[in-house]
Amino acid sequence: MEKDNTAIQEARTSSRAWAILAVTYLASITAPMAQLMTPPLADWIFSEFQIGGAEFGLQMSVVGWIGIILAFPAALISKRIGLKSTVLISVACIGIGALASAFVPSFELFLLTRILEGAGIGLIGVVAPTCISIWFPDKTRGLALGIWSTWFPFATVIIYAVAPSMAEALGFRSVFTACAILSLVAFVLFALVFRMPSRQGGGDAPQEESFGASMGLLKNKNIWLIGFAMCCFSFIGASWTNTFYPTYLNTEQGYTPVLASGMISIYTAVGLVLGPVSGALSDRLQVGSKRWVVFGGFIVYGIALLFAWPSAGDPNSTLFIWMAVIGGGVGSGLISAGIRPLAPLSLGNTPTAAAMSMAMLQFMQQLGLAIGPTVFGAAYGDLGWATASNFILFPLALIALVLMIFVKLKVKKS
Repeated sequence: MEKDNTAIQEARTSSRAWAILAVTYLASITAPMAQLMTPPLADWIFSEFQIGGAEFGLQMSVVGWIGIILAFPAALISKRIGLKSTVLISVACIGIGALASAFVPSFELFLLTRILEGAGIGLIGVVAPTCISIWFPDKTRGLALGIWSTWFPFATVIIYAVAPSMAEALGFRSVFTACAILSLVAFVLFALVFRMPSRQGGGDAPQEESFGASMGLLKNKNIWLIGFAMCCFSFIGASWTNTFYPTYLNTEQGYTPVLASGMISIYTAVGLVLGPVSGALSDRLQVGSKRWVVFGGFIVYGIALLFAWPSAGDPNSTLFIWMAVIGGGVGSGLISAGIRPLAPLSLGNTPTAAAMSMAMLQFMQQLGLAIGPTVFGAAYGDLGWATASNFILFPLALIALVLMIFVKLKVKKS
């Protein structure tokens, strides 16, 4: 057994593994595109459904709550029906939900379509990185997951760059239809390309363990520390750039919807570039040092928050906003790419550890997504943008920073 494990760890990365990464990446980006297709369309949605900030935050939060509910069951579902079937079901839910969003006449029905999209998003966040992990050997797994970690920022760049212009030219519901078409393409390609690896396929062989035994891995305190740090990061991102920053830039700074979305695209483009770099760096660091990539990310992310909300008329507004956008993108890129390779290491770096650790990260990420927009959406109206950020978002960045100090990583020996 020990000899087989050594052979797997030293195996070359197969061309099939890179093809698997490509189709899994395409399937993955359908999730954040569906999840984030509403913030750049805020003006149209406010007008169409006659809603306010709290309701707008609710349609974002409901996606997160479904992800919370499905995070750990997703690991069980994938064990029962297989990774491939789980991904296909996920992409189908996203596509059908997006298509339905293009036709619903009321906000209540729109919420139902968001629930369906949330089901797909909740599943794919757990199983997609597992699909990649089982195909890549130890020496390239960090790079592969670093590339995959750009799924969220890449989708954000595209949706924020394209959605406002498409809405102005074709109507805001055309964006929902486009997401549905992308989901169909991803469904077909994943169905054609993905298969499970053989024992010599270059990645770690799948292990059949009971769900109870898998859940027992969660007794490890380190995965909870990483998980809560992810929750803080997700809460901040969902409240800041993913939901309300375009509204702030539009209403407080006079940015057009297209320009406001363009700033979010720049923010996420910075993170997009840093994702693979962070993953490759993680591969080269000693196990115990990998957490410092995330630690540094939270420092930069927290500082960026302090500059993000200048008051209207401030002569330095443009400078401060650019500092926040660039700094936030750097911090976000380091965190999002650096934190996922950490999670399996906290549980021993086995295939089962990969599945359960990704379930934990998905649970915590969706918890932040669910709570963040609702809490911040209610707070900024009473406190103002900067005060709400300084008393809610910035402290969470500090908490995450402290949590990462106490994380200890150790690869389980065969």
